[in-house]
Amino acid sequence: MRRRNNGCCCQSSKKIGRGGCNDAEGNEPPGWCIYATVALVAVGCYLNALGADFVHDDIPAVVRNKDVLAQTPWTSVLKDDFWGTPMHDMNSHKSYRPLTTLTFR
Repeated sequence: MRRRNNGCCCQSSKKIGRGGCNDAEGNEPPGWCIYATVALVAVGCYLNALGADFVHDDIPAVVRNKDVLAQTPWTSVLKDDFWGTPMHDMNSHKSYRPLTTLTFR
């Protein structure tokens, strides 16, 4: 059973941090430190790819896509598929991703 000692709800009477109790006695890193570490690891994993070229489906989707290169009006992004082919065309993949295409533009 837990008892109250000097406003603390833990079994020990020590207060840690902002007036709260902690049995680990403050050995945990601050929250911002954990988030910063996760962000640095994520950036570090992809840092070497920043100077790389486009590969595979990136070439038709980004490099040769007239919607991405702004060679067509921006409203055509709403009418074309991800690859820049009109949706009504027989050769269209019917992959409709206008927001993604606009971010490439």
